[in-house]
Amino acid sequence: AGYDMQGTVTKIATDISRCVDRNGNNVIDTSSGSELKDYTMAGIPDAIGDECILWTAAVGAPNSLLRSLVVGVGDGQYPDGYPWVGTYSDQKMYRLNPETGVVLNSHNLDIEPFGAVLIGETMYVSTLGSAALQPIDTRGVGTVGALKTPDAALVNDCNVDNSYGVGADALGQVWLSGWECPYALGYNATGGYWCKVSLPFRQKVGRGIGGDLDGKVWATLGGDGQSYLAHWNSNECQANQTHRVGRNGIMPGPWGANGPTGINVDGRNNVWMSHYLSPVMMSVNTLENNATQAWQTNNVYSFSDATGAVRRLSIGSGSYTQDFVAPCDNGARWGNLNWDAHVPAGGD
Repeated sequence: AGYDMQGTVTKIATDISRCVDRNGNNVIDTSSGSELKDYTMAGIPDAIGDECILWTAAVGAPNSLLRSLVVGVGDGQYPDGYPWVGTYSDQKMYRLNPETGVVLNSHNLDIEPFGAVLIGETMYVSTLGSAALQPIDTRGVGTVGALKTPDAALVNDCNVDNSYGVGADALGQVWLSGWECPYALGYNATGGYWCKVSLPFRQKVGRGIGGDLDGKVWATLGGDGQSYLAHWNSNECQANQTHRVGRNGIMPGPWGANGPTGINVDGRNNVWMSHYLSPVMMSVNTLENNATQAWQTNNVYSFSDATGAVRRLSIGSGSYTQDFVAPCDNGARWGNLNWDAHVPAGGD
């Protein structure tokens, strides 16, 4: 974030084939286990450091608080997309060169950017506290749209601190977690309407929220206290309506685990919940009747799209590859392969 300092953005290769052998020793020198190598800072040509850290670049003025980060759509030059980052203090979104981190252009916003998600070609920027989304068309240099806010009648029981985490679901809807308000708000970009999902027990909602691959939305509950996990169906977001989640939509986190933060989904539709006050990671196997497991880990404060599932669900372009392994060692014979998909108007 860059509190009282210069904020930076770092690009890290997630596959060894994308790392760079800077010292020419035919080995990729990267951090492993407890051995941590230095970052490779932009503008220091002799700094080799971790060869899977591709660049680190300064963005914005010192102490401008970098918060939101998302990869927008690409073009013929950079088909994988352009990174965008928001500075909270001066209400700007910056578009960066994906090869160098150099700022290409910036836009002034009406809100302080805190989070962001991509729906197709449009990025929706959220803020902290108020339920508001600012759309930016990420094609070209980008075009900022008007703020999207829910009707006062929808949030009349709690209209402060009703936005913290932000996520998206398989239907291309944006979700905001409440925090002081015991609900989540959804925005359907196609229909241009908001909805509300009310949670029982008046639990704090957030920080993390996001959709899985199977049409559900998951959100952390509990704030800084005992963690819980809520889930509901994406299609229960109806225009200006409130859907109430019952007790069967609430799962307890590991006993004694406090401060739930991140919600992430992996390629097998397992839902993961992290904590920042307790060194605990919890997973939910959605294919096995929501069976849970827990591990001792580091404390984790991030509640962003760590696995990229939200971007894959909502961007509507690109490719996806998965290896299927037979449960037997020899003589496997495959039968039918079946799948389904939600296809927007004009898509294949």
